[in-house]
Amino acid sequence: MTELIRPMLYGAAHPVSLVAAGTPFSAIGPTHLVGPICEAGDILARDLQAQLSTAELAQAGPGALLAIGRAGAYGAAMASNYNGRLRPAEVVVEGGELRLSRRRETLDDLLSRDA
Repeated sequence: MTELIRPMLYGAAHPVSLVAAGTPFSAIGPTHLVGPICEAGDILARDLQAQLSTAELAQAGPGALLAIGRAGAYGAAMASNYNGRLRPAEVVVEGGELRLSRRRETLDDLLSRDA
């Protein structure tokens, strides 16, 4: 919700892919990707079974790294520091290569705006 509000705001769908495996996970029923804010609308992607293979979903447990695609500059512009959350790093896929477009925020970054 703080990093990508579009799914909550108007039901936008973004592709999800597994980048690095986490703890083995056994899905029982529909599996959703939710954000860290304890709000009912903090759902980034619904029904991961429709986006990930059975093998990928089994590796998408705690500690997994998932990429949310097509967030774009619009998603970045709408990101916020709601509840003091630090915004994550952002990467751009350009010509098949990853390029860091914004580094992960630090606590110093957040506090410097309050001065």
